[in-house]
Amino acid sequence: MSVIVKSAKIQFSTSIRNYVHFLAAIILSMLISPAKAHESISIATGEWSPFVSENLSHHGFMSRIVTEAFALEGITVKWGFFPWARALLYTKNGKWHATSAWAINDHREKDFWYSDPIVVDRTVFFHRKDKLVQWQDMGDLQGLKVGTTSSYYYGELFNKAIESGVLEVEEVPIEETNFKKLQRGKIDILPSNLYVGYSIINKLFTPQLAEQITHSPVTLTAQPLRLLFSKKNAENPFFLKKFNAGLKKLKLSGKIDLYIQNNITPNAATLQKVD
Repeated sequence: MSVIVKSAKIQFSTSIRNYVHFLAAIILSMLISPAKAHESISIATGEWSPFVSENLSHHGFMSRIVTEAFALEGITVKWGFFPWARALLYTKNGKWHATSAWAINDHREKDFWYSDPIVVDRTVFFHRKDKLVQWQDMGDLQGLKVGTTSSYYYGELFNKAIESGVLEVEEVPIEETNFKKLQRGKIDILPSNLYVGYSIINKLFTPQLAEQITHSPVTLTAQPLRLLFSKKNAENPFFLKKFNAGLKKLKLSGKIDLYIQNNITPNAATLQKVD
């Protein structure tokens, strides 16, 4: 009888010990899992060379800046390339943590947290060198053939000039088409991001033809580009804080200006720094 009782006590003790170990494992996994989850962030983006592109080294200079800023804080980045509207929607719904790279507007603030400024999106007018373009206000451009790309936003000043009849535009669905029209003299000017414009020019034309196109030194719009973090993802306050900290370190190192200059044409002016 005593043997049976002793055996039962041993089994009970073993069961308790196993249960305690099981609980300890659960608690430990709960403590470890958030840290592991924070080791990687998913970022949705689109094609906008040389800022971001699936086919460029480091996925473009903007993506390199983002990746290295996170790396300084011990976080790796998983990139996903989609049409721009889909990248924004996936992030808004929390399917992806963040999306790169966007400017602030009232419509986005209710769904996203914004990072600190990364680089400046500077829009200028491109024109042929044999067509002198000097302007300070929209009225100076009246009478010129202006090419635009559908769904692109060129700023409130530009839109008001169209609405008031000061500017008449010819719209096309693809920006590359406008640069072809510009080179052939079918339009006089077109607005485009400074870096993107020269990237398209160098891709489409021979050096001799590319040399015929330049840009106006007057800026149409200049706005900082940032990461957008979905408010539906509980990890994103952590990621936002870490990214801003890493970005600050990267700026102080001087690498951001270096990465930009290594990836743009000599025709493009030096990046306007964002404090």
